[in-house]
Amino acid sequence: MESSCSVTKKVDTLHNWLHSAGVAMPSRRDFVDAYCLQLRSLAIPLDRFWMSAVVLHPLTGAHAVKWEAEGGRITEARLSRDQFHHFVADPANNPHASTMRSPMSQLMMGETSVTIRNTDPNIPPDCDWMIPGGYTELFALPPPGKLGVWPLESGVQPGKLEGGFTWSTKQPGGFTEQEKEILIRTVGAMSTVTRLFIALENSKTLLQAYLGEDAGSRVHQGEIDRGEGLTIRSVVWFSDVRGFTQMSCELSRTELIDVLNSVFELTHKIIHKHGGQILKLIGDGCMAIFSQSSKGFQRHSFSSGDKIEIDDEQGARVCASARMAAAELQSELSQWKLQRETRGLKGASVGVGLHYGDVSYGNVGAAERLDFTVLGPCVNLASRTEGMCSNLGAKVLATGQFVQLDRDPDAWKCRGEYELKGVSCPTTIFELREDEICVR
Repeated sequence: MESSCSVTKKVDTLHNWLHSAGVAMPSRRDFVDAYCLQLRSLAIPLDRFWMSAVVLHPLTGAHAVKWEAEGGRITEARLSRDQFHHFVADPANNPHASTMRSPMSQLMMGETSVTIRNTDPNIPPDCDWMIPGGYTELFALPPPGKLGVWPLESGVQPGKLEGGFTWSTKQPGGFTEQEKEILIRTVGAMSTVTRLFIALENSKTLLQAYLGEDAGSRVHQGEIDRGEGLTIRSVVWFSDVRGFTQMSCELSRTELIDVLNSVFELTHKIIHKHGGQILKLIGDGCMAIFSQSSKGFQRHSFSSGDKIEIDDEQGARVCASARMAAAELQSELSQWKLQRETRGLKGASVGVGLHYGDVSYGNVGAAERLDFTVLGPCVNLASRTEGMCSNLGAKVLATGQFVQLDRDPDAWKCRGEYELKGVSCPTTIFELREDEICVR
């Protein structure tokens, strides 16, 4: 049995590590690994550690990290918002009736700690790995300061319980009382550090969700000065829903949002698949860019030589990627629209406009209300090209500059020259041939 002096010394050592090396870890995953190794270095017989946390994300309700001593394995899991809401708000209809015996559920119901041993007659289903894995005990604690019964009948209540921790051992007889005391006395400091990592992850994922993956990362890294930005050479994509004004008059709010969410979900999936990123959702429209060259992002304007070099390196590739994304989107939308209409639901058609050139990429706006976006004549030209889809009865249109770099002339047919608003010279418009849009 450890003396109280020994326990206090280990608590102090662990506190010092958490507030110095622990908080300096590059990520929560790295922190979990280092924390578990630190416990083992203090002769605490940890063989498995698990932590979960409620997160702010459009799709994810909770995120968990698991560490296992055997092989030093770290795995992560995410619970969707729907799954998480069902777990905490509707236990009676949970497919596993015994789930309320799980450590996390017991913590949610207000238990200040949970102990599960391999000798217990009714081990919860989510702990069925204990006996075959040779584990003797699991010990669980909530983050301090967030205790109290979770009002399950009211649904998810962020702040009532933001997560939980479990430590498991294979030591015969389980953890000693002194070992548990060390965990109890240091869980507050450990929770403080993990909250910092969660806050950083939340801010980054929310910025990426609302600004786009690259733009969100840049803002999160500190590129926030007004006027701060780059000149980039890329494809600019504009798309919007055809006949949206009439649709908004015919459908209820819920039906309209359902159509838009489905269209945007497909659009994002396909643009991301082909290497592009959505920068902005504008009403029923979408603006995206395709640019894959590190040379295509510069602080200064491009010279003629720069443009030739960049276009040789990336022009054909990014234009082909954008063309394939536009073709796949039209194909997927056709299938989606047909499926909805067979169920008596409203579908939608989308027009796409493509252009390639220089744009300004960065922060613009008021001192206290900034936007991270792309600006310039090329953005206007891509938007005006997309606007011609209705006039020409076309699904995908592109400028001559785009088609020239795409280097696949058979994929396009010329629709003539047009005067576009805000564009000084007539623009040659090309339409993607129907046989390029293969409905699967």
